[in-house]
Amino acid sequence: MEESKHNEHKVLAILAIVFGAIGLAFSWVPIINNMAAIFAVVGAILGIIALVKNRKSKKTKSIVGLVLSVVAFFIVLSTQNTYSNEIDKATGTATSSKSTDKISTRTFKVGETATYKGVEYKINSVNYNSGNEYVKPDKDGNKYVVVNVTITNKDNDDKISYNPFDFKLDDNGNQTDMDSYDPDTEDTLKSGDLAKGASVTSNLIGEANSSDKLKVIYDGNMFSKKEKVTFALN
Repeated sequence: MEESKHNEHKVLAILAIVFGAIGLAFSWVPIINNMAAIFAVVGAILGIIALVKNRKSKKTKSIVGLVLSVVAFFIVLSTQNTYSNEIDKATGTATSSKSTDKISTRTFKVGETATYKGVEYKINSVNYNSGNEYVKPDKDGNKYVVVNVTITNKDNDDKISYNPFDFKLDDNGNQTDMDSYDPDTEDTLKSGDLAKGASVTSNLIGEANSSDKLKVIYDGNMFSKKEKVTFALN
């Protein structure tokens, strides 16, 4: 009778090893490792029962079964977390790519807000000045193009940098910097950083013929050469 009980306890330990080994073998395989987790849990339970039942005899097999099951279970958790992160990255990249394509191919109007990667860009107004008798645009017929812009770090946890040289004035395809001096405009955009929730509103000044087709193009440090935000001024 005693020997029969001892054999039953040995069977529990062996089953714990079998279930733990199966769980460990498939713990690395995506999707299938969901079943491996179940095998690992069953193996751990059998191993614990075998340890309790075999408390007066050798517990080597019971311990082996329990260890295999526990290791298998933690490998399942680790691999599933890794696979989940990789899927999130792939999905995020695809979403970002679609967002980039959409914003790069669209032309925004004055007063509209363009949002890219948690940062908002908005041109509030456009004014044209001829200067005064002492300071005028370099080219005859041109005017100072004064663009009032607001940049807001809406949802980006990292600080974002801004710089007037990130913006170009596009005059029928001819792109120039917006760092001109207009004697009638004092508040001009400088370089700086924006923490999450912060914004800056200031002026960019370029020179162009106001009757030409004018645009402002932003392709700052957040963008690659293929990505940009375009605003039509007229």
